[in-house]
Amino acid sequence: MDKIFNLLAEHRLESYYNQFLTLGVQDERDFIDGVNGEDLDKMNFSQVEKNRFEKMKDFIQRLRAPQQAMPVQ
Repeated sequence: MDKIFNLLAEHRLESYYNQFLTLGVQDERDFIDGVNGEDLDKMNFSQVEKNRFEKMKDFIQRLRAPQQAMPVQ
């Protein structure tokens, strides 16, 4: 299965999968810098779903943090 779908499914947002693809989401980084509150409103997200989306963004940022850390010299 697709990485984006699995990520959405983990946060119970998989019903929006096709809408995110239409919006242009290609990988998890796009959720961080390419999707905003206006996009979620256009997709008719409920407040609970917006909360789940924010938690998903936090999850993505935590996963990516070790990759972005500068090596100690």
